[in-house]
Amino acid sequence: MRQNDFVIINDLKFPAKFAISPEEQEAGLMHCITPTIMAFPSNKSVRSFWMKNTPMALDLIFACDGLIVDRLPGVPFSLEQICCNQESDLIVEFPRGLLNHFQISIGDPIKLEYSIKSIAKKYDLILNKKGKI
Repeated sequence: MRQNDFVIINDLKFPAKFAISPEEQEAGLMHCITPTIMAFPSNKSVRSFWMKNTPMALDLIFACDGLIVDRLPGVPFSLEQICCNQESDLIVEFPRGLLNHFQISIGDPIKLEYSIKSIAKKYDLILNKKGKI
């Protein structure tokens, strides 16, 4: 059983936190001072982020159907909206500079590897939405 979550890009495997619940998605990396990679899986839509209360400079990847469709910078503490003009089903926040270091580009393949804990959390959310628990 997998104990950790990972983002995989071009066969590079990055340990990450997955924001699965609405509360985790809303909080993101706010107030976090430790360099962290965070993934936000979702249904396809045009989504936007801001960096309010986020002290780290970030690079955001927007992906859809397993491919990176855009890369945008995030400025610490900014209220400016960071938005890709295309639908995405995954957004991943990286500490600034990591994408350039590993030469990660638009068009690169990306996928998530879920831990058993994250799989259980996703399943619980689905059951809650359906009123099963």
